[in-house]
Amino acid sequence: MGDAYGQTTQSIPANLAGNVEKFHESPQNGIPCMQTYSPYAALIFDLTVPEPGAVYKVSLDLVKVTNGSFLKVFVDNELQTEVDTYAPGNHRATFPVCDRFFAAGKHAIKIRNVGQKSIGGGSHLSVIGLEIVGEAGSGKWRVEEKGFRFTPLDREDASGQANLLPVDLPPRLQEEPFSIPPGSESADIFSHPLVLVNEIAFRIPKVDDVPETGRLIEKQRPLQVDLPDPVREIFLLIWSKIPLIDGDSGPPKTPIAPINQSERFTAEIVYGDGTSDHVIPFNLTSRSYGLDNGLSLYVIHPGPGKVSQRLVFHDKVYKCSFALVALTCNPGQPISPEPGPGEISPWYPVVDKKLPAITRKPESSVQQNSARASDGLIAAEVSLQHGLAWRQLGSPVFGQITLDQSPVFAIKHTENWIGSDQWKVVDRQSVDNGILVNLEYQDQKTDLGAAVTIGLTEDGKIKMGLTLENKDGRPFLGKVRFPILEGIKLGPLDDTWYYFPRDGGSAMIHHIEGNVYASHGAGHPHQVDSFFNPKQWYVLTLLSNDLEGQFHWYDVGKGEEGGWYRLEYLEKWIQPGASWSFPDFMIAVSPGDWRESFRLYRDWVGTWYKPKPPAQDWYKKSFVTGTWYVY
Repeated sequence: MGDAYGQTTQSIPANLAGNVEKFHESPQNGIPCMQTYSPYAALIFDLTVPEPGAVYKVSLDLVKVTNGSFLKVFVDNELQTEVDTYAPGNHRATFPVCDRFFAAGKHAIKIRNVGQKSIGGGSHLSVIGLEIVGEAGSGKWRVEEKGFRFTPLDREDASGQANLLPVDLPPRLQEEPFSIPPGSESADIFSHPLVLVNEIAFRIPKVDDVPETGRLIEKQRPLQVDLPDPVREIFLLIWSKIPLIDGDSGPPKTPIAPINQSERFTAEIVYGDGTSDHVIPFNLTSRSYGLDNGLSLYVIHPGPGKVSQRLVFHDKVYKCSFALVALTCNPGQPISPEPGPGEISPWYPVVDKKLPAITRKPESSVQQNSARASDGLIAAEVSLQHGLAWRQLGSPVFGQITLDQSPVFAIKHTENWIGSDQWKVVDRQSVDNGILVNLEYQDQKTDLGAAVTIGLTEDGKIKMGLTLENKDGRPFLGKVRFPILEGIKLGPLDDTWYYFPRDGGSAMIHHIEGNVYASHGAGHPHQVDSFFNPKQWYVLTLLSNDLEGQFHWYDVGKGEEGGWYRLEYLEKWIQPGASWSFPDFMIAVSPGDWRESFRLYRDWVGTWYKPKPPAQDWYKKSFVTGTWYVY
């Protein structure tokens, strides 16, 4: 923009990011930063660009460090730039992100930790913040902070919100005054009779008069507020006092917050026709249902066409209390609508998909730059032009899988990963119901051979195998990733759902961003993961099928560019002339969702699992005569 720049300059510190999960605030080289060592961690800035929009130049300010990682920067989920933050010595640096027009309204800038890529790098990020430079006459951006923030108001300032109606609160029923938790950053709100929170004006009472729940259930008198008519939206400032854990629950010390079950708390909206709705308030800060500890802004919405008369708090948790600090009603068009079911709930309808009759015909073909195996149910194709990389995966009947042209496997011998797309193909051939690709990799420290098989099973799956051979005169020690699939999409990205087992016997089933990085066993208890499209009703099933117990990690997830799946095996010595073979890996594409994947997993488990024999007497008696520890 040349001379147009310099009129508006704004710095946004990293600690104002709304999403800071897996980041912590600490200085780097004396500079305030948000830091992380976790791959896939993200900082998300929720921003509002003022009217009428303008051209802005966005830059990223950070500290490059000796164990720095790669990061990606997205604007509204579109990739803008990638940055390698590794450096031989720590120093501050600024990188351009984009130079473009931003329309007025809400935008999101995301900084994603990708992890190690460069030699010597690590997974460490130290982010200072964003620098926004706008053209002449442009306005500054507003940061939508996730923490509770308020702005004191004069009565004259509140006159522009005549359509919003602050409501008088009922008297406090308890004899003792409301007590502010020690060290609270929100305590100063009671010094101002009028405040602005998220552009909503609230009238704040004296601290001693704040109405509150918190009696034992049998003695509790409900907290009630009369509501004006009409009202289409109710904004509440609620100060929740929730202990960190339930001390009576025993191990594992279950956290109490958030209070998001109707058995524990509801807000009842009583209507003029005698009916009522019990609802759970929606937290506008965390964008989730339920009451969090401390002071937060919530919203609830009366039923369409209903005449609201009063609001009643039903507190059923004797260890907590909930104080109504302020209430403002909006009689007009809702300004903070609650999210729809598809935005917050992992739910989808079942599709009745009619499938044609299929005749399997196993085929394999090998060309100079590609190889392919297919049988009419499933097909896999790899590129041989530059080493070995994915080209295509899917089913001509059930649906195609979009993949990046990522390597099929990778080794880590020294300080960086060497993907199969950096190896040399020395032979390729068709074999029984599949293909065989032989590769080699040589450098000053390594001389390895690899044999990759991609075969077709009788039940319509792809079976993949990998064997490494040490051709060097020195022992080889390294980690291995096999298989690798990246950029996974089944149709549109938002329609790509996933099923990931995780610790505690639970599973992640959703379509929002998420990931699991855990070792086999308790961290990832089942040898199955899947990606599926519930609208088109087909699923990609990934089965590690390991009966050898080779120690490995599951690295699975979904991000802005699709899903990924990597099995990472613990480093192992390969002596000269010896080889390392990995468990066969199974891939299926079939109609259905995650339940189909779990059915395939159960079928495999049924081929080898034997129920344990009945417990012997000595084992039963050990629970009576043994030593017990009280935690």
